Amino acid sequence: MCGNALYLKGMIIDRFILFLFLSIVAAYFFPQLALHGDGNTLEAISTVGVSFIFFFYGLKLSLTDIKNGLRNWRLHLVVQCITIRFVSRLCCLLLRPLVGRGID
Repeated sequence: MCGNALYLKGMIIDRFILFLFLSIVAAYFFPQLALHGDGNTLEAISTVGVSFIFFFYGLKLSLTDIKNGLRNWRLHLVVQCITIRFVSRLCCLLLRPLVGRGID
């Protein structure tokens, strides 16, 4: 084993993918594990887990990559503005038929 990979008959298996697959299989066979109380505990654990994934991915970035990414602030601004306008209009178009029908 070298780094974060397992070797199985010539195939390289990433440990993250292996544990992700095992989590999916466990969730399929034991769904009651996720049904704890009102679900707030599981939601908090999921939020913290996703935050850790993004945090540790950010730690892998080099300082020059971060600086190069921040130099493209105009592109980021354009993409965010277009995305906000597009998504809001798309939601309005898709939800318009539901308004007034009493659907919660």
